[in-house]
Amino acid sequence: MNSKCLVFLIVLSAGLSGAVGRELRCRCIRTFSKFVPLRQLTEVEVIPIGMQCKNMQVIATLISGMQICLNPEARWVKAVVNRMMERVEQNPE
Repeated sequence: MNSKCLVFLIVLSAGLSGAVGRELRCRCIRTFSKFVPLRQLTEVEVIPIGMQCKNMQVIATLISGMQICLNPEARWVKAVVNRMMERVEQNPE
């Protein structure tokens, strides 16, 4: 392999690795509205509306390690998100 090909591959891989860290699309394609018992959740991530996605995304990690997208319009999801926000406001780190 000549040096020009090697430089091209290094530049190409550097560009690809930079793109991997920034997702430019919605992570949630399908959402679930059905209630999930809170004891089954280990983590809830809220991704606000932004350039990458026009929808708010709520991603829950279950005890099994599986991640599911929750419908941010479901009443129980809104309650969980509000409770999380209250805890953050009360205990800023």
